[in-house]
Amino acid sequence: MSSTRERILEASIALWNERGFAPVTVAEVAARVGISTGNLSYHFPTKRELVLAAWDQAEKRHLEWVHSWEPETVLEDLPRWLGGLTGLMWELRYLYRDTAQLVEAAPSLASRGRATLIQEGRQQLDDCLRAMRVGGHLTIGDRELPAVADGAWLVLRYWVEFLVETRGLVDLERAHVEELRGRFTTVLDPYLSEPARRKLRAPGHG
Repeated sequence: MSSTRERILEASIALWNERGFAPVTVAEVAARVGISTGNLSYHFPTKRELVLAAWDQAEKRHLEWVHSWEPETVLEDLPRWLGGLTGLMWELRYLYRDTAQLVEAAPSLASRGRATLIQEGRQQLDDCLRAMRVGGHLTIGDRELPAVADGAWLVLRYWVEFLVETRGLVDLERAHVEELRGRFTTVLDPYLSEPARRKLRAPGHG
């Protein structure tokens, strides 16, 4: 059975996903869990501490997934990796959609994100794209590779924010997040070998 602390985190994330971070009050979280606000405050005295705990959980899950895409099996793993990443982004969509609000509530997240998720995620992406080139899956020169890596990273990191900004989407649906896979593949497509292109375009992979 989940502890009260875990149930508070689960309820908070569910409400943030449903309604956005800023509108959700501590009282609403307590009501969702079925506890008093005093009980909630015992575990999380401030909303900032609740945000930091949720971030710790999200950071751990993201880093585990980032490092599951191994350069040694880079092409074979890519469809699985993208599918898992979009699933994680859907489960934690508040994190991508409401980034600015979260950082406002807990300013230390800005530097933490750069030091962990952004730095390690980008390094893993660069390593895997280089491995795709070495394996003959990408035909691309040294001068072009950084720009393609930048484009791929922008899709991975800012896709949800892009949807909110350009389409005015707040109530995201799973299909919106799933579009990321196709956009990521499109960035790589001009440089893919024909076998790699066929694999990534196969049913269930695009």
